[in-house]
Amino acid sequence: MNEQQKTDRLGVSKVEYFFSSHGWLFREQYLHDYGIDAQVEIVQDGKPTGDLIAIQIKSGTCYFSECTKDYIIFRTNDKHIE
Repeated sequence: MNEQQKTDRLGVSKVEYFFSSHGWLFREQYLHDYGIDAQVEIVQDGKPTGDLIAIQIKSGTCYFSECTKDYIIFRTNDKHIE
């Protein structure tokens, strides 16, 4: 496993931990995709709602090179927004 792959896996693990610790259902997308790395199902009052959030996970300093005291800034371009 190279350094980028290790960074990618750590990023996915941290996102999964965040949502799982809040009781939401995290489902990683293992098939090759164009932007969706995982889905999260919202859970309210201990019950899955069926509402899904598609997530693209970015990790590594190349994506997050700008920081302030309170924020980490991610900049993208029109191609990725579309």
